[in-house]
Amino acid sequence: MDMAVWNKSARNYRKGKLPMAELALFCRETGVILKSRIPLAEGMQLLVTEGTYRYLKDPVKLMASYTDQGRSFSEAMENSGVFPDYLLQMVKTGEITGNLDSVMEYLSNFYEKRDLLQRKIRSAVTYPLILSVLMAGVILLLIFRVLPMFNEILESLGGEVPQSARIITRGGMFLKQHLLLVLGGLLGIVLLAGVYAATPAGKRTMDRAKLKLPGLRRIYARILSARIGLGMSIVLGSGLGPEKAMAMVEGITGNSYVDALVRKGGDRVGSGEKLENVFAGMNLFPGLFIRMVALGNRTGELDQMLRKIADIYETEVDGMLQKITSAIEPLLVVVLSGVIGIILLAVMLPLIGIMSSIG
Repeated sequence: MDMAVWNKSARNYRKGKLPMAELALFCRETGVILKSRIPLAEGMQLLVTEGTYRYLKDPVKLMASYTDQGRSFSEAMENSGVFPDYLLQMVKTGEITGNLDSVMEYLSNFYEKRDLLQRKIRSAVTYPLILSVLMAGVILLLIFRVLPMFNEILESLGGEVPQSARIITRGGMFLKQHLLLVLGGLLGIVLLAGVYAATPAGKRTMDRAKLKLPGLRRIYARILSARIGLGMSIVLGSGLGPEKAMAMVEGITGNSYVDALVRKGGDRVGSGEKLENVFAGMNLFPGLFIRMVALGNRTGELDQMLRKIADIYETEVDGMLQKITSAIEPLLVVVLSGVIGIILLAVMLPLIGIMSSIG
């Protein structure tokens, strides 16, 4: 039975790819079970029968079977094969320090905040994307259908089709005649880019490029600061040191290039270098982040300072996303409306001139 559940779990889920909302719910419910002092095996069976998981249903069944055998909570989670490394390491830390219930509560807040940020980013991108697709459809309709019709009317009235309209029409005809070839070429480029991005070198290149984009660098730096700050604050609050905290947050950034910098940074902290100097040397984090880390080191309240800075940057990112969305929407409307207007005017103005002369 265990092996059947294991095989199904391994097929349906990739390690570390569970939705943040599902992880937050799991951490919240297990935290409540641990605080209530219910035996672990009984608590896991309760999650199996009463849990409302969409993706974790089979892994939780597997965990329940392991805890029935007397395995620890961290062993059961690790053997399920679906939980991210950071969560596994934090659970092990909670078991060692004896405050696993508090750790699970912190982790639920951590994943809830990450889920909220992801939804805000998706929301900020979705509407402009839909608007762009709709406007692109309108432009293609004008080029394929409306513009040729106006050209025919203009020629039938003895007018001369403007050069700009001829170029647009010819381009539309070429695109229409070779649509499959054009779409195939675009699809091939996308597939090649996807294959390259899936390789370690490609992923590292793409992740590094995210940090170089002029318009997104500032907001991306704050997202990374919030993730690393909150992740490290939980580790430090559990009684572990900065070197261990750096090692444990390596995989939570979602960026392989930053993960490599964090890994090297952990080695430098282990060699005795100050944490604020290590962060400053990465050339990623805002000045306020560096100063608050330095202050936390001096006062002995580094975990609290990192939690505060994470809250600050989460609020900042929220405001920045709202501003970006508010700016992009009208800008897209203006630009795309201008393109449509230029296409129509290229034919309408000569047509109006002819109609006026006839009148």
